Amino acid sequence: IFIEINHLITKKEFSDAAELIQKIKAKYYSKKKEYPNINEIKTHLPKLLNFNQIEIKNAAESLLLTIAKKDYSNISEMFKSYIGKIKQDIGGENHLIGDIASIDIELAKPSISKLINNLKKHPEWNTRRFSAFNLGRIGEQHPELVKDAIPIMIDYIKKPFEVSKREPIKFEKVGVTFSMDLSAEKMLGVNQSDWLKDAYIDTLGMIAKGDNNLILPHRELLKSLSVKDGSLYSRDKAKKVLQLLN
Repeated sequence: IFIEINHLITKKEFSDAAELIQKIKAKYYSKKKEYPNINEIKTHLPKLLNFNQIEIKNAAESLLLTIAKKDYSNISEMFKSYIGKIKQDIGGENHLIGDIASIDIELAKPSISKLINNLKKHPEWNTRRFSAFNLGRIGEQHPELVKDAIPIMIDYIKKPFEVSKREPIKFEKVGVTFSMDLSAEKMLGVNQSDWLKDAYIDTLGMIAKGDNNLILPHRELLKSLSVKDGSLYSRDKAKKVLQLLN
């Protein structure tokens, strides 16, 4: 299958190549548990991970994470090496740190302070949102590692404010520059303040699954949100967290 993947990449048929990589990944979820040849994967996967094309890189990364979750002992060295190479890119708009933490918490620990700092200082609201989700994933299993994020999220939930929106992306073609607004708030009509607030409420719930004593001091705030918040979604999310505190 890797011969076919490389052939498709040579032809620049990247979507088809990525689909084949996903088929390898799917075998790890088969009820038969007939895993692919790990030595063959270890031979070819590094090249795919380093390939400078987003579809191939994302598919290869997804395969690596899947193997690490299912068969970590056989892939641990490659996994650690790859995470070490991309550590500067970790903490953006993805669930990568949460996935890493579920596999090897020691590899995720160095990024926790960056995620918490993102909640306070990152100019992109969606990066703050994903940082919260990753902290929540960590908090489900290791709540003590993310407890410093709780007061930051509580402060925002009490009084949401607008975090700067994504700037339109600029393109230049035939000497003419034009902008394209790809932001969620523009394309989907998203109220980013509410979305960020809801993400923080969800994250409190995830941390509560790990240790609800960390969230119990904020029960009254959650009760108020569950009744008085102007957003139905926020009220429902607050109710779900309260159920974890009972």
